[in-house]
Amino acid sequence: MYFPKTEVEDKVKQDIEAMSEISIEADCIASCKSLREKLELLGSSFKPIVVTSRVEPMGIPQIRDYYSKSVQFPDVPVLTVQEFVELLREVDRL
Repeated sequence: MYFPKTEVEDKVKQDIEAMSEISIEADCIASCKSLREKLELLGSSFKPIVVTSRVEPMGIPQIRDYYSKSVQFPDVPVLTVQEFVELLREVDRL
């Protein structure tokens, strides 16, 4: 499969925007006790995760590593739905 460079770069920018947005939202929820109570969330810290229906560039370790050398972005995993389900199953086993 071949993707033009500009298409990949555009998708990376979109991924980083989504990662930044979810990171800010998780920090906001974690810092607001009344919001956590309203949403009936038990924890005081949250691990933000971007979940997508298909593999995104920032979900591929080699692409993520390449961009991490030149672009600063939050440490937010980008997972497919299937990867997310597997993560939940692993957590459930603990």
